[in-house]
Amino acid sequence: MPSQHIGVGTAVLTTIASDIGIGDVVSIALQADPTNGTDILIGNSENQVIRLTPGASITLNHVNLRDIYARAVSGTPTVNWIARRY
Repeated sequence: MPSQHIGVGTAVLTTIASDIGIGDVVSIALQADPTNGTDILIGNSENQVIRLTPGASITLNHVNLRDIYARAVSGTPTVNWIARRY
């Protein structure tokens, strides 16, 4: 698979939810950075209910990441991601 179909990145979160925002993907793995001192929450624009402890991850398939929101429980933790684009 050509590398232009794979995207990787990180985002520093705050306690205000924001979208991941890289568009439509075949799949994405989101990981709460293992060095975080606090959990992160994943969900939609209204509710972020999936809690990821430091080092934990979740994989989502066939989503528009503008619809997926993340925020910190407290502080400014990092979320890491790797995605396969269409």
